[in-house]
Amino acid sequence: MSKRQIGYRIAVSLLVFSGILFFTYDTQAFWMNCSNAFFVVGIIYFFPGILTLTHATEIFESMGYLGRKVLERDVNGGFKSYAAYQAYKDSKRAVHAPKAYGKVLVYVGIFYIGLSICITVFKCTY
Repeated sequence: MSKRQIGYRIAVSLLVFSGILFFTYDTQAFWMNCSNAFFVVGIIYFFPGILTLTHATEIFESMGYLGRKVLERDVNGGFKSYAAYQAYKDSKRAVHAPKAYGKVLVYVGIFYIGLSICITVFKCTY
């Protein structure tokens, strides 16, 4: 994964952070509010990253096959069996290498969760 893609993911996460801060707290950027928003962004990035790293997204393949079978017309014959659909998905998965995306998502998520904890411990007073 290139530095440009990593920068893009961080920029999107900061945009999500700004949106959470604006819509939830009306731009009251107190330390606790910033900590909460960073934690939410970290969770949003961390768990999909873990799913991608462990290939747990394969659990949802059967739902994708069922959706294609039920909702699409068989104009070109479609997939005759689940094994054919699974072979098609495996060929697509080999090209895209999802583990690289998962690592970045996990790292960004851990960074934001750690930042949230640091802000809470060092800056917030109750």
